[in-house]
Amino acid sequence: MYNIAGCLGNYGEINHTVKTAVDEIHAGRTEAAAGKLSGAAGKPGKCDSSFSKRSAKKNPMSKENQDAGSLSYMAYGITMEALQGKFLATADASSATITKACAGLSNFTTHVDYDFCVLALAADLAAGVAKDARALAVVAANLAVANVSATLLVLDDLHESLTACLSAYKWMANMLVTAACNIHAGHAQTASGLLSIAVGDPELCDMRLFMGSAKKNPMTKENNDAISLSYLAAAIADRLYAS
Repeated sequence: MYNIAGCLGNYGEINHTVKTAVDEIHAGRTEAAAGKLSGAAGKPGKCDSSFSKRSAKKNPMSKENQDAGSLSYMAYGITMEALQGKFLATADASSATITKACAGLSNFTTHVDYDFCVLALAADLAAGVAKDARALAVVAANLAVANVSATLLVLDDLHESLTACLSAYKWMANMLVTAACNIHAGHAQTASGLLSIAVGDPELCDMRLFMGSAKKNPMTKENNDAISLSYLAAAIADRLYAS
């Protein structure tokens, strides 16, 4: 659970940092905002790293981390454009304003794809009325804030669901040990009953993740395997009892 909890901490810091950067841009402290956005942009990578270093070798947050990093770097790049006085012509159409800003990102960061930048900004109506790089930087930073806030909700839901799964599997492990002891003692019928009950624990984990707001289930294979193996063991115990 450490990686989920660690990511929650990282994203809490990112959320605070990016919100503060928005305030800095509004206050005209563009350089300070750029520094904050640059720092925030690297933190989703720490979340990725925490998953890759764990024994589970699963990363249910890969897309969210990539998007959070890209949006933060995008906001940083456009803020740097504002810092260097690259004001956008007010006569430009909204699409031209956006493409001009996105094309300039390569001067400040290699972490944002041009197409990603255009699609992200074009989807926000506020970007279409931005008069200069500073106004567009506010839009970009607000997009990063919205993304990070949504990701925090995903992480929080995953943390709760996986905590419930951990408890369910601990209970299941005890049940399986007891069932094995009963088989050794010749109590196959009792073992079969325990094994049938144990199936409910991975099913509970599956249901909890399925119904969660995160809409992610990094435990699908493990739950299916646990259910199948428990049913198999129960069937064999039944055969032992019948014989």
